[in-house]
Amino acid sequence: PYHLEGAETDGITADIVASRINERARRVCPDDTAAITVAVDVGKRELHWVMVAHLENGAALILDYGVHIVSGFTQIGVEEAIKRALDDLADDLEGTVHTDSGDELEMDLGGVDVGTEWREAIVEWCKARGARWVAVRGLPRYTPYKNDKKKRSDRTKRGGFEAWEASEGRYS
Repeated sequence: PYHLEGAETDGITADIVASRINERARRVCPDDTAAITVAVDVGKRELHWVMVAHLENGAALILDYGVHIVSGFTQIGVEEAIKRALDDLADDLEGTVHTDSGDELEMDLGGVDVGTEWREAIVEWCKARGARWVAVRGLPRYTPYKNDKKKRSDRTKRGGFEAWEASEGRYS
């Protein structure tokens, strides 16, 4: 059987993986970046996140990604530990991103998945953190329709995501 050896299996870091994805330094985006978004998936022990640059031509590329550890949940409870971890992560992600020409940009919007048992705590955190952060919930089997004549209600039943509307207290 085939067996990988040496450098191909040893010493892989997030920076090496990122450089192989788009050949850019982390958190450096093209000058034609129209928006920067972040997505966070919440778990009891870890927050998995990705930062994406959306370009003026409609393309998107990953600027950064990682795992943030949720600590202290045995001492302060899972919900409080998740909110503290989200605060720490948001403080970092709301910092500046640089363009190729050196201009500074900031994150435009962050979405935090609430498809967990800690939904209420996450929604509360998003409301407290401000308009840059929204609670979102993924739907199973996302397959976009090729025919735009389908009704919105038909599309959302098949998958995609829903955003929490804080003013309405419901998902849209």
